[in-house]
Amino acid sequence: MRRTQLRFRALPIAVGMFVIVFGIFFTLTGNLVNVFILLPMALMGWFIFLRPRHQRRYREAIKDLPRWDLRADNGG
Repeated sequence: MRRTQLRFRALPIAVGMFVIVFGIFFTLTGNLVNVFILLPMALMGWFIFLRPRHQRRYREAIKDLPRWDLRADNGG
């Protein structure tokens, strides 16, 4: 289960790093207007297109994993 979680955690981290690198690049080259275009476009792309597909694939991957029915011990 941990391996599946790590595998599906890689895409959001990669997208975030991609946006950060391009944001820093645009800032250092003096194209601040592009940063204000990049950030909303990246967020919109993530939340509208990538995230729903990513969540669907994650749910499919964990659907057949074993489940545990844990109950709290009342101490007595």
